[in-house]
Amino acid sequence: MKPNKWYETQDDRRRESNVAEQLAAAWNCEMHEMPKHHWFDYCAIQNGRVVAYIEIKTRTNSHEKYPTYMISSRKITNGLNSAALLKIKFLLVVQFTDLLMFADVAKSSFNLNIGGTTKRNDEQDIEIVCQIDMQSFKPINVTEGNENE
Repeated sequence: MKPNKWYETQDDRRRESNVAEQLAAAWNCEMHEMPKHHWFDYCAIQNGRVVAYIEIKTRTNSHEKYPTYMISSRKITNGLNSAALLKIKFLLVVQFTDLLMFADVAKSSFNLNIGGTTKRNDEQDIEIVCQIDMQSFKPINVTEGNENE
């Protein structure tokens, strides 16, 4: 089996950075970017303490297009296991075309399936995925802050 290729681009990192800036303002926290190729994108810091791991995704569809959000089960298991051991949250943040939303993964409802993308013609893109129920996601109010977090 070949090692996984890395598809993240500078544009992807720029989009994630833009979302992180919105999160910092909405949640009144500092967002610390993790090194390239880390299994999550940022950690949120409040009062000098890491309070959450943050995985940021950007999508080209509205939040209503699909009933679930698909993500690699490796991301979910790494995030959940580490966050539980450290007693912090693991949050999945998704910038859809119409809304910025987040799910507290430990409280989310999801199913496991085989899935992934076929657009890159990479056999390693098909794997065990978590399909998180969209009802697990909450909108983030980027103009007034968010009492949910």
